[in-house]
Amino acid sequence: MPKKGARPRDIPATPHYIYRDRGWAGYKDWLGTRVKKRKATSKRKFRSIQSLHNPRDSG
Repeated sequence: MPKKGARPRDIPATPHYIYRDRGWAGYKDWLGTRVKKRKATSKRKFRSIQSLHNPRDSG
């Protein structure tokens, strides 16, 4: 992987080690990329959409 530039001095190379005793909660938390909950959908809605794209019905 090519380097895109030097890492800023205030960003640790091993944050999991540096912050292990300070409430380390994982890389997703540290980077701010937590997975958001998906909106619940019903099976009926999924099946109605699925039927629109069913190749067997295009016959």
